[in-house]
Amino acid sequence: MDTVARVVRQAARQLCRAPLVSVASILTLAVGIGACALMMSVISTVLLKPLPYRDPDRLVMSWGWYPNANLGFPEQPTHGAVFSIMRDNTQAFAALAAFRAASFNLGDMTNPERLDGIEATGDFFAALGVAPAIGHFFERANETPGSDHVAVLSDAVWRGRFGGDPQVLGRVLTLNAEPYTVIGVASTGFAFPCGSEMPSDFQFAATPDVWVPLRPPADGVADLAIVGRLRPGVSMPAAREDMDRVMAVVQRSIPVVKSARPGELLVPLRQQVVGDVQAMLATLLAAVLLVLVIACVNTAQLVLAQLHGRRRDLAIRAALGSSTSRLAGEVLAEVGLLVAAGGLAGVSAGVAGLKLLRAFGSTRLPRAAELTFDARASFAALAVIALAAVLVSAIPLLVDRRRSLVEVLRRGGRGTGPGGLHLRVRRALIVGELAGSLVLVTCAGLLVRSLLLQLDAKRGFDAGHGVTFEVSLPPARYPERPFATGMDHAAAVRFLDAALDDIRALPGVSAAGIGKPLPLSGAQQATVFTPEGELPALLPGALSPIAQYTVASPRMLRALGSTLLAGRDFSAADRTDGLPVVIVNEAMADWIWPGTSPLGKRVRLGQPDDRRMWPWMTVVGVVSNMKRYALTETPRPEMIVPYTQNPYVTFETMQFVVRSNLDTSAAMRAIQRAVGAADPTVPIAHVRTMDDLVATSAANARFATLFMAGFGIIAIVLTIVGVYGVIGYGVVQRRHEFGVRRALGASPRDVLWLIVREGLSLGAAGVAAGLTLTVAAAFALRHLLYGISPFDPVTLASSIVVVVAVTALASIIPAAAAARVEPRAVLED
Repeated sequence: MDTVARVVRQAARQLCRAPLVSVASILTLAVGIGACALMMSVISTVLLKPLPYRDPDRLVMSWGWYPNANLGFPEQPTHGAVFSIMRDNTQAFAALAAFRAASFNLGDMTNPERLDGIEATGDFFAALGVAPAIGHFFERANETPGSDHVAVLSDAVWRGRFGGDPQVLGRVLTLNAEPYTVIGVASTGFAFPCGSEMPSDFQFAATPDVWVPLRPPADGVADLAIVGRLRPGVSMPAAREDMDRVMAVVQRSIPVVKSARPGELLVPLRQQVVGDVQAMLATLLAAVLLVLVIACVNTAQLVLAQLHGRRRDLAIRAALGSSTSRLAGEVLAEVGLLVAAGGLAGVSAGVAGLKLLRAFGSTRLPRAAELTFDARASFAALAVIALAAVLVSAIPLLVDRRRSLVEVLRRGGRGTGPGGLHLRVRRALIVGELAGSLVLVTCAGLLVRSLLLQLDAKRGFDAGHGVTFEVSLPPARYPERPFATGMDHAAAVRFLDAALDDIRALPGVSAAGIGKPLPLSGAQQATVFTPEGELPALLPGALSPIAQYTVASPRMLRALGSTLLAGRDFSAADRTDGLPVVIVNEAMADWIWPGTSPLGKRVRLGQPDDRRMWPWMTVVGVVSNMKRYALTETPRPEMIVPYTQNPYVTFETMQFVVRSNLDTSAAMRAIQRAVGAADPTVPIAHVRTMDDLVATSAANARFATLFMAGFGIIAIVLTIVGVYGVIGYGVVQRRHEFGVRRALGASPRDVLWLIVREGLSLGAAGVAAGLTLTVAAAFALRHLLYGISPFDPVTLASSIVVVVAVTALASIIPAAAAARVEPRAVLED
């Protein structure tokens, strides 16, 4: 132990003699380990960590699938009648449950509070295989009227709203003006379904607050998502065959469904949860591994430089009798201290980065609430870098021990012999580091340009000074009466009219309207329709055209800042006793009536052979295309109908948009008072600016861009350190040569340019070595890009310029030192 302690103390003193190199090595280790640990923690949680359900590999999501409908997303909701047939006829599933998003107003008119909830059939919790924290979950028996007014609270609501009181069981809550009895509390962390894990066209909240039973879904509920648990031994192909058989029963049983030719899309729950971020995280994993390689290279060349500078000392000690094992032990002790210090700093940086990510990360990142630090990734990165440092540190021992002391002393300061070999090794390492930096800088540049193009894309509305919010109207107090060709919303229309009038009268409000769904709000509504006259060109097998279906109020377009290209907006005269009207977007006008004005043309809902007498709606306006789901989408046909003319969608949750010159907090206080004047029991919720909607839509793109840009910056910083170390070490080794050059007439500028030129040659070699890899990496990145080619010449050329310029910059300081060498001082040494 005394020997070990003495070796460690000697190693510490040796590191302190070269503080700059030691600090640079530790920071390099910290950056590489911290970046790798942070990224691997994200990937471990999102992609590798088992889902928090019993036998999660047997869980499957089922979605409606209309292969001949151009709806923008493959996952579509399932009709309640279809689900009932599926549940009664399936043989592959041990449990099958349907669910949908719901909103609840908790409390009375003195203190109303909005809760985001889920309505689910009785087998919901059994299908997922979860247990409650206290109480019990509802079952299929709770689907029947009289036993369906029970509720399960989330852990967050139970602790935050009720202080974690176990006596909450049996308590009667007022939800949407109806009594519900609390029968259970979900376990900590259970939050299915989270909005980030579901398709973007479904308006699920970030996390649910409460779950209630869904009444028998065969009565017309049309917006269901389905989760099921496969029976033991049933594979996904077998489940798909079983679902094909069930869908044949559906098509024989329901004529409307038969004419639409639907199917069911089965997706493993893990695949559904991960979604599109799997490819993004795989790309970032490759990037962080490249950062780790660069950190390894940088650490290795710094260690090599430090040990090579001590080769004379090592040779003398070897000549005086020190064994190779003793020298190797001291070298390994130095490397071990560097790795330990860098590892501690890297782990600390990774933990801090994860905390920042949880606080300010992407709102659309699946399983973000479960993010935990993965210590295994830190140790793996630390081991890789330590191995690289140990292997490189063996070079001076393996080379110099074969040479005599006299030869080492004679050649040690001239840059020949082993010094030349060491320098060539370090130059090769730096060329590889520059090649990796070129890859990361190019990928970061492509993602930055892609994100800017997304944010600058034509959205069809002006986000500035706009604020949105939602209200939930309790069905018990705002009943809706469905009929063959629409729904009667008389009470809801009166409330919405009164609330809009009061909001528009507020000081500072320039426009206010209702739109369901609002652009980029994460919801969707589509409908089949029939234009008067000849049908337009359809996809093969499609029976009728399909368009997005939006409900709106007068002045909604003005509140959104959208452009009315032709015709007029809705007016107060567009009521149930007036002419049915519709506004279409530019995409629908160009598709249905190409080359002619759509104003005055007529469309109706339903297919051409639909027996229901849907009213003909006259086109009174054409509006610019609005992005509905994502900034990257291609605008699809859309028809907008007045909320005052009995549209068929439910008004249980409605979205407002208000344009005001007030700050958001002041505007929302006034708006809450205006809504409360119309009905004090209705709170406002989900308050967001239109800028927030835009930012949320690009959240994952921003997440990938920030990480890749961070990796690019790290690579550039490490490259500067590495190039500076190599060039600076070469200047020290060639000090005698520069003195001779100066004595023979070379000017300081000549010496300066000589060193910078050598740095530029390294940059050129790195660019040449990394060009092919860069092109391949850019091509692999294409799925994350919008509006830009992965082979964009401007980005590639800019990245090359950055890498070469960084190399030149790192060469200037040691070049200036070489230019200041005085011939007399050198020649007299």
